[in-house]
Amino acid sequence: MTGPNQPAQGQGSYHASALVVPPRPDEVGFPLRQDEYETLCEGELSEARASRDLSFGIFVGAIVGLCGVWATTDWSTIWQPEKRRPFLAWSVVLLAITVASGIAAIIYHWRLRRTRTNSPYSRLTKKITSWFEAQQDVAAPPAVQGVPAKPSVPAGLLSEVRFDRPGSPLDQWHFTSDDATNKSAPIFSAPDESPGGLRMTAPGTHHIDLKVGAKERRCNRLLFRTKPRGDCPESYVYANVSAASNDGKPAKAVWIACDVGDKTPATHGPDECIIFRTPSPDGWATFDLSLPEEIQRSPFGKQGLRFAELLGIRVRGSISVSPIGLYLENISG
Repeated sequence: MTGPNQPAQGQGSYHASALVVPPRPDEVGFPLRQDEYETLCEGELSEARASRDLSFGIFVGAIVGLCGVWATTDWSTIWQPEKRRPFLAWSVVLLAITVASGIAAIIYHWRLRRTRTNSPYSRLTKKITSWFEAQQDVAAPPAVQGVPAKPSVPAGLLSEVRFDRPGSPLDQWHFTSDDATNKSAPIFSAPDESPGGLRMTAPGTHHIDLKVGAKERRCNRLLFRTKPRGDCPESYVYANVSAASNDGKPAKAVWIACDVGDKTPATHGPDECIIFRTPSPDGWATFDLSLPEEIQRSPFGKQGLRFAELLGIRVRGSISVSPIGLYLENISG
């Protein structure tokens, strides 16, 4: 007796949902950056371009030579037997060179144009170029509330404010309470979601301040994440900046409070405004702040103020904050 028919054992496959993808054979590849790929493409076409240009140069040279022969010919005596033979020989040679080089230049130009616009080479280069452009779009974070998208890791890092050094953040920060009846220090801990960050538990009247040094005062961009505790209003991270007046008045210190939500910037007293960023599902909001642009878009910009320098950073209330990156970037325009 024979047993039941067994299904044929085929080559193993990878299963992803309803898609069956056979394993690809081993392939040898070489990684290229975009600039290296563009260099390779330029080199691929350089030979055809050089041949076209050489043919065109010979064509022009033959035309000039032919015109020179004919311009210096004494047409009244050229048909004499002793003069006719050299004249016809040079004319035929130059005409042949002219026609041959002209046809070659046209053929090389046609082939070059076809290679660049309608060939397997052109289709592959368009595909790879589109892939590089797509990677650039993926690398940039989406715009938030009309703020232009920027690279996730900006250039020009001056320093990073971290909270994972031994001891309390008060080693570097100054604690202040606006409540005269409650001077108890905040409770500090480390948030699991952000290594090197800080979780501060305190009333909204309590805050810690960090004054930046001369080097960090040049900072014009901040990058950090925050997660305020929902039951403690007025829990913010502040940027304390010096704002100069366009009419020559003395600069003044103003405060930019960073809050979570989907709102437009609003004033909160004469020297303070609040900006907002939409949090992710885990409650953390990313603040990638170009300080000159934030001042310009804020109510301070409508008052004719512009960013001058960074003075300090404040953490207030019950809030978690990641390490804070301080950057110096060139401002175009």
